[in-house]
Amino acid sequence: MIKGWLRYAELSLKAKTGISAASAYCAAIAALALLGALVFLSVTTFIWLAARYGDLIAAAIMAAGYLALAIILAVAAILIRRHTLRRAKRMLAARAAAATLDPGMLALAVQIGRKLGWDKVVPIAVIGFFAAGIMREWSGHPTDSGET
Repeated sequence: MIKGWLRYAELSLKAKTGISAASAYCAAIAALALLGALVFLSVTTFIWLAARYGDLIAAAIMAAGYLALAIILAVAAILIRRHTLRRAKRMLAARAAAATLDPGMLALAVQIGRKLGWDKVVPIAVIGFFAAGIMREWSGHPTDSGET
């Protein structure tokens, strides 16, 4: 049961931030490798351009290249984040639908009802369902009736 809650927390975090552990590790390693390669490639390219066109033109060409690279990588990062957000939200929606039909949750509810007494549990459950309905209305999530 705790494992399920941890998975839910992980999916909620992914749905809110769009960042997963794998994407963060890959981004960090790629950044380090790119930095090393970029330093050597930049020095080599600048020396070649400076010998061919002069120092000022070489600097302008290098700056334009780095600007283009930054724009391309920013667009890629935005697309990856959107994909992660959509996937996590789909998984959370599927999990929420499955949680209401989970037999383990039903068995837990029956045990609580027997332990505390049905006269105490039923009003609490009714209030809980009522509060969940209100929260669904206020949050603006579409219902299962096909609204979008």
